[in-house]
Amino acid sequence: NLIADYVYGVLLDEPGIETKMFDRFDELVQQARDLRMAMAKQRDAMQKRDWHLSLPKEAYVGTYSNEWLGGIQVRLSADGNLYMDWGRLSSVATAYEAPENVRVEFSPNNGDVLSFEVNAERVEAISFANARFERKQDP
Repeated sequence: NLIADYVYGVLLDEPGIETKMFDRFDELVQQARDLRMAMAKQRDAMQKRDWHLSLPKEAYVGTYSNEWLGGIQVRLSADGNLYMDWGRLSSVATAYEAPENVRVEFSPNNGDVLSFEVNAERVEAISFANARFERKQDP
């Protein structure tokens, strides 16, 4: 811990503590830059994944409900992105390797996989977090 090391160094009258801490702080700043670049690279890679949905994205749009966990609203934006809204949480869906699956981030930097249940050319449910959200009838 940078702060604790600095405090102990000052209290113990460690020679050159300020210089050591400036060097460590510079290293920390560089690590943060590297992490941001790695995250951006990972996001780009996820955006380039091929979709493995058997139906057009429009077929997945709708409201899916779970008695205990509420509803997930799936919507399609004007630019062709699928969005998942679960209460106050919202995420753009990205492609995932497995058929009928998408990746979402309901919390930042924490990807989850949602699975669609498709039967006879109709999406019937979403499985997420060991729970099933059944599709409500279209109006």
